[in-house]
Amino acid sequence: MKKIFYVAMIIGLISCDQNENGTHSAALGANATAGLDESVIISDVSAAITPFNITIVEIMDSRCPVDPHIRCVSAGFASAGFEVGGFTFSLKIDESKEFTTGGSAFKLTLIDVLPYPTSANMEDEKKIVFVVHSL
Repeated sequence: MKKIFYVAMIIGLISCDQNENGTHSAALGANATAGLDESVIISDVSAAITPFNITIVEIMDSRCPVDPHIRCVSAGFASAGFEVGGFTFSLKIDESKEFTTGGSAFKLTLIDVLPYPTSANMEDEKKIVFVVHSL
């Protein structure tokens, strides 16, 4: 009986850490991290806004790798594409976009694309870090 309890407990803990549909959640004003084709539900602890989804539809990274033996003609750039309520837009790092959803105005800022390229991680899955603020 103890074995069944422990197995059930382990399965429960694993399922809490996994999200089968690739959806994360983040509070308004807090950094959010997501990968390609993942969604983030933005909500406010005070319940002043209607929660909404932001889906990552594109991640591009052409930045020059930080290796001493690699020389690049240009620094390159990193960007991400977002979908909010049927509206799609792209941002480069440190760029922002204002939008309206659910009757409220917001500003989304792309903070970073991770990991920064090196010759060793060029094929690694990219994640983005962004933040949404209320206007």
